[in-house]
Amino acid sequence: MAPSDVFKCDVLVVGTGAGGLSSAITARSHGLDVVIIEKSDRVGGTTARSGGGMWIPCNPLEQDAAIPDSMADATAYLRGVTKSTANAWSSIEAYLENGPRMIEFFQNQTSMKFLLQSDMPDYHLDIPGHSLQGRTVYAAPFDARELGEWRGHMNAPLRELTLFGIAIQRTDIRHFFSATRSLRSLAYVTRRLIERLYDKCFYGRSVRLVNGNALVARLLKSALEMQIPIWRSCEAKAVWLEDGVVRGCDVVHKDKAIRIDAARATVLACGGFSHDELSKRDFYRHVQTGSRHYSAADTIANGDGLRLGKAAGGRVTDPGNAGYWTPVSLFPRRDGTISPFPHSSNGGDRGKPGFIAVSPAGKRFTNEAVTYHDFVQAMFREGQTKDGVHAYLLCDHRAIRRYGMGAARPFPVPLGRHLKSGYIVSGRTIQELAARIGIDPTTLGQTVAWFNTNAREGHDPDFGRGQNVYHWFQGDLAHKPNPSLAPLERAPFYALKVVPGDVTTLAGLATDAHARVLKGDEVVPQLYAVGSDMMSIFGGHTPGAGMTLGPAMVFGYIAGNDIAGRA
Repeated sequence: MAPSDVFKCDVLVVGTGAGGLSSAITARSHGLDVVIIEKSDRVGGTTARSGGGMWIPCNPLEQDAAIPDSMADATAYLRGVTKSTANAWSSIEAYLENGPRMIEFFQNQTSMKFLLQSDMPDYHLDIPGHSLQGRTVYAAPFDARELGEWRGHMNAPLRELTLFGIAIQRTDIRHFFSATRSLRSLAYVTRRLIERLYDKCFYGRSVRLVNGNALVARLLKSALEMQIPIWRSCEAKAVWLEDGVVRGCDVVHKDKAIRIDAARATVLACGGFSHDELSKRDFYRHVQTGSRHYSAADTIANGDGLRLGKAAGGRVTDPGNAGYWTPVSLFPRRDGTISPFPHSSNGGDRGKPGFIAVSPAGKRFTNEAVTYHDFVQAMFREGQTKDGVHAYLLCDHRAIRRYGMGAARPFPVPLGRHLKSGYIVSGRTIQELAARIGIDPTTLGQTVAWFNTNAREGHDPDFGRGQNVYHWFQGDLAHKPNPSLAPLERAPFYALKVVPGDVTTLAGLATDAHARVLKGDEVVPQLYAVGSDMMSIFGGHTPGAGMTLGPAMVFGYIAGNDIAGRA
């Protein structure tokens, strides 16, 4: 379809996740004429479905809270985490230098407000320079009514990650887990349920937005206040090249072909390739051998940015670990569809007392309280069968009623639906449970017996679970002596099958320290990539919570400044 109209602007941003909105707002703050296009009819992409954390060392909120941090420590930590596989170190230096500036800019000049996750430790506490608290920030909760009609045009959080339809932050989780044991928590949960019912009746959804939804909402409000046009249901079909320079894109907007002439720059922020089968075969060995994984990313993350970038001459780079992994369980919804439920680190089940994970052979294969990325890496090593890669989470009755399991919620929510559908399997004994999930009963019985012997004393001699603050963070600080360990001994017992899933992709377009797309060692003129369209600056490694959204926001800010000549 040939373009019938031409729309002129300074900057075209393709995508409405954190990276795209950050770059658009920053460029607009310097007086540039910006337009944002979004393929979906709803804005926010995977960012809106996410936990919303941003990993930003030395951020101003740390300073306000008197939490010690330094660029020297952050640099040493990232050198240890990324090893020799990191992207050009200049990009990491730019990230560290501009992270605090990004926070200050958005807090002082937009509707963005940040909160500090003061108890969130870095992921790798054995590496020098790590921090036990403060490097992860979130957007403050937001009242969706401030968006007016736009509140109905935002991507919703993943249903299965809400409790009773309420999107919750980590600070809320302890109240929901303790509602049957604490009057204060019961009152808190009751108030939230009443608010949810009221919002559902009058607005169709909760108006108190948190996590990734709050991040997108605050960015969206800022963009609207700056009068940045946002074209929904607008797909970029091709880049427009003129003498090797990217001049914009040919798009289809509501069935009309339009050429967007972007005089200064085009920014690709399409969300990676989690749902692009061709790209997955290119980057993932397990897909090449006939296995598969499932994605919690938004379905529009289908490689558009990579295709557009390559068509302009950009090169796609594989950091050696192309996916940001999480274990998922396949939850059957009432409408007959299957939803991948992410067993992530934000109050999830794996690291809680009374849970273990076993391979198809019935043996533990990793520390259950490690990061979700590392957990799946261990699954790939130990969980391969002729039916694909998988593992099982196991727990006893006390644990499932206290913490829930996957999409199954804690007491008093009944378990019957999940048992009937087969999402969760139960057995009166460990041996009976083993038989029902196809594991040798003797082997599983021995595994659980050995684990229980040590867990009663608060020890895990096999994998060291519960030996550092990060493990405790995944556990239950009220449980003693080890917040992450308890034996499985109260019948019945339960099993839930988990398979590999991804949160987003880490392979992407090669960029320089200004987020400019590279062709060989030269830049593609006037083309930038941010978010998951940009190869991870951490070389496929995972320093801390928010290691995708942190760089997305920071390099969006860097790109906007560079386009305006303010780098």
